[in-house]
This record gives sequence, C-alpha cells and structure tokens, in this order.
Amino acid sequence: MNAAHVREFALICHRRDKRALFVHTGKTGKQAAQIAKNAKMKMVSGDRLLNLLCPKNQRTRKE
Repeated sequence: MNAAHVREFALICHRRDKRALFVHTGKTGKQAAQIAKNAKMKMVSGDRLLNLLCPKNQRTRKE
C-alpha cells in the first residue's frame, strides 16, 4: 500500500468536499495513516476489513 495513493485519493475527496473510506488489503504505514487522519478519511484493512466482510460470530475454521 502506497502512501502516495492515499494522498492522491485524499486530494480528490477534498476537491469534491467528500468524506471517504480507503479500503485495502496491505499494511497501513505510519505516513499513510497520518494522511488519512488529516484528511478525515477512514482506513479499512486487516481485522477491520475482515470483520466488515465476515463478522467474527459468522467465522468458522477449516481444519
């Protein structure tokens, strides 16, 4: 996940005066997290993404 992508998306949202979600499957670095925070953007990845797609109470383990 590239902080430049977050910055570019934040600028687009700012120009359109919109709030945003940035959803990704990579690791959120400190710089990207700070850009999102300053832009009032929510980052969704990792456990938050997994919970969005499949809540914990609906998960089963395959053994």
